[in-house]
Amino acid sequence: MSNIYIGGLPTGPQVRQLEAAFSDLENLRGQIITHEQVEKAIGEERDSTRYKTVTSAWRRKVERAAGIVIDGRGEAQGVGFRVLSHGEQVGFGVNQRRAGTRRIKRGYQSVASTNEGKLSLEQKRVRDHEIFAAAKINAAIMASRRQLGEPPTTKAKQQEGAA
Repeated sequence: MSNIYIGGLPTGPQVRQLEAAFSDLENLRGQIITHEQVEKAIGEERDSTRYKTVTSAWRRKVERAAGIVIDGRGEAQGVGFRVLSHGEQVGFGVNQRRAGTRRIKRGYQSVASTNEGKLSLEQKRVRDHEIFAAAKINAAIMASRRQLGEPPTTKAKQQEGAA
C-alpha cells in the first residue's frame, strides 16, 4: 500500500538534504549555489514544480532559522541561488519594505476607486475600513519619514555629487 499525503509530498526530507549539502551557509555569503549543485543534492530537475517547492521551503527555513537570505534573482537568475552577503541582505530588506509600501498604496487606490454605489452594505463597510486602515498606515509611514529623514546612503550620494 502506498502512502497517501494530504497536502502533497512532504518537503522535509529533501530540505534536510539541502541543509546537509550546504551546511555552512555563513561562509557561502556572497557566493552562488548553482542549479546543478541543488539538483544533485535533491535529485530533482530545476524545471520541475517539485524543485521549486523544495527550494522555496529550504530558503524560507534558512531565512527563519539562520537569518540568511538566499535569492534567485539578479546575477544568480538562471544560474542558481545567491547566498546574500550581509550588505546585500540589507539592500534586499530595503527593497522588500519599499515594495510593501507600494503594495499598500496600490491596494488603497484599488479600494478607493471602487464605485461605492455598486457595493452591498457589508462591502461598503469593508471598503470604508480598508480606506481608514490605509490612511492610518500612510500617516505612520509619512511620520516615520519625517522623523528619520533620508537614509544615510542617500545623503552620502548627494554629498559626493556636490563635491
